[in-house]
Amino acid sequence: MTIHFLSAFSIRSKVGFEMIDAFAESLGIRMDMVHCKAIFGQGFVGDVPVFLAKPQTYMNSSGDW
Repeated sequence: MTIHFLSAFSIRSKVGFEMIDAFAESLGIRMDMVHCKAIFGQGFVGDVPVFLAKPQTYMNSSGDW
């Protein structure tokens, strides 16, 4: 089984986050898991599993755990 990973890295403009939120809402995916300074949600697009992520750090802090 392949899990597809979609991430919103557009920290300056929140367009990436808004896209992830709209996509998750349209599919009934709850963005309610927090791990490694990111907010995650997982679900399906049809029968394809997807994993959505919204990082909560800037890229220069992405190596911080």
